[in-house]
Amino acid sequence: MSGRTHSDDTKKIISDASKGDKNPMFGKNHSEKTKTIMSEAKTGEKNPMYGKNNSDDSKTKMSDTANKSENSGRFKKGQARTEGAGRSSQAIEVNDIKNNITTYYDSIREAARALNIHFKIICNYIKNNQKKPYKGEYTFKKR
Repeated sequence: MSGRTHSDDTKKIISDASKGDKNPMFGKNHSEKTKTIMSEAKTGEKNPMYGKNNSDDSKTKMSDTANKSENSGRFKKGQARTEGAGRSSQAIEVNDIKNNITTYYDSIREAARALNIHFKIICNYIKNNQKKPYKGEYTFKKR
């Protein structure tokens, strides 16, 4: 393949051949021991970038590439955010049924931290308009 490139059709065939359950790692996870070994293999002097710095030209190219990418997950440099972009706080009311206490929070994330639960649990509770108390103890409502 030296000097040649795959056609778009061939790239799609290669990609599809290892997706989902056809991927050898499908449904598997690396053990903690394996993760440690992989981490140590690239730590310190073993890292290919150890002791090196990207040139200003390389940094500029990386920045420009990230800004051109439609799916980079970032906002384009120098452009204003569109309306509704980013995280906006949603005030929330949490009712503790067992203790008969109502607490108000400025955001869902703040409530999740206080209750030591993942914020998505609260988001899904509200989104699905659930009535049954979470773990038999809490109900959540937007304010």
